[in-house]
Amino acid sequence: MHDRSRLPLRAATTLAAAGILAAACSAPEAGPPPAKAPRVGATPQMTGMQGKQLPIEPYLLDTDQNNKIQHARQVLVSRCMKRFGFDFAFPVPVRDDRTPNTQSEQRYISDPEVADRFGYHNPRPQQKAPAEPTLSAAENAVLVGEGEPGKTGSPSPAKSSAPPAVHRGMPVPEGGCFGEVDRELISKNVIIQESDLVIRINIGNMQRSLRDRRVQSAFRKWSACMKKQGYDYATPMDAEADPRWTRSAAPTPGEITTALADVDCMRSTNVVGVWFAVESAYEKVEIEKNAAELAEVAKNIGISLRYAATVNGRE
Repeated sequence: MHDRSRLPLRAATTLAAAGILAAACSAPEAGPPPAKAPRVGATPQMTGMQGKQLPIEPYLLDTDQNNKIQHARQVLVSRCMKRFGFDFAFPVPVRDDRTPNTQSEQRYISDPEVADRFGYHNPRPQQKAPAEPTLSAAENAVLVGEGEPGKTGSPSPAKSSAPPAVHRGMPVPEGGCFGEVDRELISKNVIIQESDLVIRINIGNMQRSLRDRRVQSAFRKWSACMKKQGYDYATPMDAEADPRWTRSAAPTPGEITTALADVDCMRSTNVVGVWFAVESAYEKVEIEKNAAELAEVAKNIGISLRYAATVNGRE
């Protein structure tokens, strides 16, 4: 996985919806590529993603949408805990309004102002997570199921073959309150994790685009441009991953100079426009092929947001 403490300049595996990174890392293979590389119409001249979005975007939860759903999930877990006599509250995360809200905002970033200030370092560093409360054995058993390690995050729907424990004369749900809530949400078609199909289209076609001759040609032009300025990188990802930057806690003068040259070459060779057009073409092929299932995903996003609004409104 990409280091999220760094600028997600070309980090296509960084999903906008927080809480689904594990799903992305373990996403199923993209499947075989199309028999022929998809055609691309007119290639736009682009310096960034302003006003643009990848075709898969409507089927992905953006950061704000995911936060609303996850908050509703936490509200329901807290209510379940209350039923067992525990006044349990989740740690309040520190919100950073600079965090990109959508997947497209995290793709192909080539902003000279960002490069001049941050080099390849992330201008939107992750905030330090609040300390998790210490749980008693009984509280832990009710939260996540008997004998499971304490955690207050968002695990996948719990599965356990062990018989439920009993607390205050009431049986603990299988998988604890998390398990109970997740089963309820799933029964209502609320999205608590991106579908494998959406992840495959989102990540798999980024990988395909990297192997596409048109993107590779753009990278070669970018590399030649960089060489004229004294830099020897084959691809923009190589420049970003230079160990001199990845090992540095803060941007160095050399890093900033390199990042500015990188952005200048990205723009002069239209890497963003070519890459966006090619990746979009690959996505469109799979979106058309899976139209019915994706229509269901879009429908469930609406269901999820309406349900979350109802839960959060009664908090």
